[in-house]
Amino acid sequence: MIWIIINIAIMAALSYGISALMSKDPKNYNQDPSKDIDVPTADEGVEVPVLFGTRRIKGPNVVWWGDLKTKAIRK
Repeated sequence: MIWIIINIAIMAALSYGISALMSKDPKNYNQDPSKDIDVPTADEGVEVPVLFGTRRIKGPNVVWWGDLKTKAIRK
């Protein structure tokens, strides 16, 4: 019985240590989430991709993109 409790304590300590080592440093997070958005461009002379079916286009060339604003959530 005592070996089971010791085994659980060791596993909990190892799990905590591994998660602490693998966690990201909060200082490196971007404070402005609007910079994380990959916004399409509207450039002249850029090729327009032709697609058939359903695909994800990275960096499409568009004319208008919605109002990108952030609003603080207050409760």
